[in-house]
Amino acid sequence: MSLELELLKLNAAVKNLIKVSDDSKKELKRRAQIPFEKLKEHYEHSASKFLDENQDADMIDYINDHIQKSKKIISEVKRLDLQVKPYSREKYIRFLNQELEFEKAQIEKISQFNIIDSNRPRIEVIYFMFTLKEMGIFKFDNDSILSKFIDRHCRYDKGKKIKNSRQTISNIRKGIVNVEKYKIKFQEFLKSQDL
Repeated sequence: MSLELELLKLNAAVKNLIKVSDDSKKELKRRAQIPFEKLKEHYEHSASKFLDENQDADMIDYINDHIQKSKKIISEVKRLDLQVKPYSREKYIRFLNQELEFEKAQIEKISQFNIIDSNRPRIEVIYFMFTLKEMGIFKFDNDSILSKFIDRHCRYDKGKKIKNSRQTISNIRKGIVNVEKYKIKFQEFLKSQDL
């Protein structure tokens, strides 16, 4: 009787494992087939949360994290032979690699100007970055992309992270923020940089 009961329990456990395995495969297939645009949208919206939750992380860590997750999904799909073509994930990895190269290039370029880890006041750092963008020294398609870069990489007042720079950039552009003293400092800064 107890042997029969044990066999029933074992059979139920095996069925449960098969169900869990099937559910895991369905979830893996779903994740492998998420459209590229949705993956990209998630990437853009979750960056600030990742950086807030991981204080010592930077954008390069965030991008590498997404690359590794996508590679793992592709690898599992192939290993389990799920008959799914993860084209969107492969396209997403190519996109992430481009983002990684862009971030590295911008960080390398900006590090020459000693703005990333600055002891300057918050508005001064934002004004310097804004002005360098306007001069064409840094290539950002618009103020929103500049703002994201500043929030991700630039520091002020001995290492504090800059947050919500977009409104400050808008106020600088509209002339709401008085930047006269920063203009003078910026001119001195340019002379020291041989620009």
